[in-house]
Amino acid sequence: MAMGAKQENWRDIIAERLRERNRNETSRYADIIAYNNRLFDAAAKLRQENLELKIDKKIRDSSGGTSGTDLNNAQIQALEKKVLAQQEELTDLHKRKGEHSQMVITLNQKLIELQRTLAEKEKALAEQTAMNVSMRDELEELKTSYITIKDESLAWQLNANSAEEPGK
Repeated sequence: MAMGAKQENWRDIIAERLRERNRNETSRYADIIAYNNRLFDAAAKLRQENLELKIDKKIRDSSGGTSGTDLNNAQIQALEKKVLAQQEELTDLHKRKGEHSQMVITLNQKLIELQRTLAEKEKALAEQTAMNVSMRDELEELKTSYITIKDESLAWQLNANSAEEPGK
């Protein structure tokens, strides 16, 4: 049993060290991911503003031009609106991606904590089970000792009774 306890002990130590290292490393990346997401959102907003300004400039330039290009301008405006809508959708998707990345990190940390708690409870259960077995063995020994003492007491009593009977 001593060998099993030592083996369990070093495994627990290594597992705890790995959990601690994982906590340290994921906490570093959590900040980086949050900053990256903010930076990405800001860049996407600036791109969108830039595109809107380009569209406004084209609209101003085209309104000063000839009337023969009105059909082309309408098509350009429709396409530009589609591009804007798609860029907004892309920005939202990137934002959700960042949120999901953060959720994954948070859930991984929670999973690690739950695994650590489970390991502690399994260890406590194993210790309690070992103590239970030990106490059952001790109880059996005490029962055996009790029966032996009871038998010896009965034998002494019978001896004492038989010694008294011939004298009666």
